[in-house]
Amino acid sequence: MTPSTRPDRARRELLRNLVVCAPWNVSSQERWESGVVVGADVATNDLLRALLAHGRFSKLSFLAQSEAGPLVERSLEGILAGSEQAKRKREVLELHRLEEQRDAPFRPHVIQCWEAAAGPLTYLRRHFFGASVPVLRMTHSISYPSMLHSTFLEMLLDMAPFDSLICTSPVAREAARNILESTRDRFNREFKVKTAFHGRLDVIPFGVDIERFRPAPKPEVREKLGIRKDAFVILWMGRFSLVDKMDLNPLVHLFADLRKRNPEKDLLLLLCGSFELLGYTKILEGLAKVHDLGESFRIARNVGNRETGERELCFQRELWFQAADVFVSPVDNIQECFGLTPVEAMACGVPQVVADWDGYRSTVLHGETGFLVPTYWTRCDGDLTRLSGMSDWMGDHFSLAQSVAVDPFQLRDDLQALIANDDLRERMARASRRRAQDVFGWKVVVRQYEDLWCELVREGRRSRWRPCAVDYRRPEYCKFFEHNPTTNLSPRTRLRLSEWALALFARATPLPVLGKPFSTFVSRSVVTALLGILAGRRRDTAVTFGRLVAEGVRTTGDHEDRVRRHVMWLIKYGYLRVEGAL
Repeated sequence: MTPSTRPDRARRELLRNLVVCAPWNVSSQERWESGVVVGADVATNDLLRALLAHGRFSKLSFLAQSEAGPLVERSLEGILAGSEQAKRKREVLELHRLEEQRDAPFRPHVIQCWEAAAGPLTYLRRHFFGASVPVLRMTHSISYPSMLHSTFLEMLLDMAPFDSLICTSPVAREAARNILESTRDRFNREFKVKTAFHGRLDVIPFGVDIERFRPAPKPEVREKLGIRKDAFVILWMGRFSLVDKMDLNPLVHLFADLRKRNPEKDLLLLLCGSFELLGYTKILEGLAKVHDLGESFRIARNVGNRETGERELCFQRELWFQAADVFVSPVDNIQECFGLTPVEAMACGVPQVVADWDGYRSTVLHGETGFLVPTYWTRCDGDLTRLSGMSDWMGDHFSLAQSVAVDPFQLRDDLQALIANDDLRERMARASRRRAQDVFGWKVVVRQYEDLWCELVREGRRSRWRPCAVDYRRPEYCKFFEHNPTTNLSPRTRLRLSEWALALFARATPLPVLGKPFSTFVSRSVVTALLGILAGRRRDTAVTFGRLVAEGVRTTGDHEDRVRRHVMWLIKYGYLRVEGAL
């Protein structure tokens, strides 16, 4: 269901005060810095920049693991490139602060996750944020077998009617629905229960920066990139991977045929990418030699890779699109849900010739912005699914991709039509730019997110839904492992100051409390408070474990279990002796 875009006064008021909570880890930033460009990272980082640049909400609060706040802040700073507006609208909140803020708890209106798995966030909703707070997830790739248990079963058990899995295309929504229904039916049948999916499947596409990705004078761009000025450039952009992207071998074969059909044209097949799996570019180069393509074939590696001598040119992906006459992408993998590169080509006014497969079907308009090439498949996964618990998903994906046929003759004919017809190419270029602006510009996409957030917040406030009483994900560590120690100390256990504590009081020895990043877990202030309590007692008398914890809680205001752990730290480091282990 597409969220309404008609604002009203109540919605505007809600939006103005809306606080969005989102988890963040630094893995995408680490990949970016190492030069590995992954479509999911590009799309998520672009969405984040767009939300902070164009959003009308109040605050975007990023959750970080304890003591990881500075690292997350640096990661965000790298992605957001010092935007002042982004700084004003964001904050980083370390998880342990949630426990410390019980008197003035953090209460977001919406929890937005950047992937489909969101189990820890539904846990936070239940225990910290309130049962009516919507949790939203996103699809990137949903084809990995491990997700059946870790993601889709969890969605069946935990999603509320006002939660949503945001699907980036209608085809991704149908795939998610198929997976949920299959998981539900098999789980119910096997365990004789009745689970059901209560959440929503909304469709919001990824967007594109239409100011960055825009048409540019081809001669100037080509000169920068070392591309012949009069060449007819057929561009592909992506990861060089047969396993989880696409097989480009048929494209090289049919390009050789196109050269023979167009001897008067200076055709150039330009393959651009950053990440390479299993030496695939060597295979492509060998195939080009077989067809004697010579200077009509070029591979540009490290596009998007910061670790390269041509850093500026390689990192500016838009230049390669701007230099192209036609964009081609014969995708064949179930891993793909949306496909960002056709939209980037569209924004640059470059016609697209792509497989009629996955999200491409809803981005490219056949006959208007480009051509959708027919694809063929059949059910052929029985042997793979029987071994899926043991085999590598990469082998499954590769085997299935090799069974997906992108009609090579229609692909060749569609490319030929654009090579031969300048008017058709120019018409599709204009239509592409208009569609990118009207449908995939980030301002348009951000409005859809905001509308959906507001709609789900209102639904959550009206809903009587409550999570089930049993939370199976909450570990009980001390119960699980209670047989590990020689003795489990009780509140009646007597403790007595040791000679090491007396030396500490006499300032003869320093307090060996660890610094960052450990100080969140062993706090100097809590240890000092407990030692202060002990220093005020007679040195020759014992204190019970429970009494010391109770006084520590009154003094520090901390959670009693956190104080217990600090009492145990004093025992661990020899400042307290266990006198009577009751």
